[in-house]
Amino acid sequence: MLQKYKKMGLAAAACTLLGVGAANAAVVVFTPTGGNIVSQSTNIYWDMLSNQVSTGFISGAPGGSNLSDHGDFHFDGGTFSITEGTIAFGGLIDASSAWTFGESNWFVGTTDYGGTMTPPATAFYGVRFLISGQTHYGWVNITEGVSDQSINSWGYESTPVTGILAGAGLSAVPEPTSVLGTAGLLASGLMIRRRKLGRVLG
Repeated sequence: MLQKYKKMGLAAAACTLLGVGAANAAVVVFTPTGGNIVSQSTNIYWDMLSNQVSTGFISGAPGGSNLSDHGDFHFDGGTFSITEGTIAFGGLIDASSAWTFGESNWFVGTTDYGGTMTPPATAFYGVRFLISGQTHYGWVNITEGVSDQSINSWGYESTPVTGILAGAGLSAVPEPTSVLGTAGLLASGLMIRRRKLGRVLG
């Protein structure tokens, strides 16, 4: 069973252990193939439906979102939203999350405008966007460096209106400033060990 959880990745394993595995049954994850690190003075865009990143607007990308050149996320407030702050690795992202949404709220700070990151730092943000008019939840992992910034990876739940855990689908734990706490990881490990031990003793 332990090998099964290792193959699933910690985010998926945590989801299963918490009894919400079905919410991440159809997670799609992307890692950019290159060009994902830019200077702090450069915008970087990404497409939630592919591994495409660019320093210019990506035509057809849902929401037209980007990590801006001055410490914040910009997005189309009519079709896209980002959580007001960072999300811990393994944290649930769904309708109940704290969202910045609407035409009057089209950005959220990362290192500027009341942002919660202090460079150099890596963190997850939750996102929600539309595919064929239906709401989907996802996550994006970014790094804000002292002189550069990057979009590291992102993922989304392909089943509409279904929650997702931050980092779901990753094969290994990234190194963000906001991660599933040591206590949470320890608890997950104990649960796996207890199940394994129970099977041996039973």
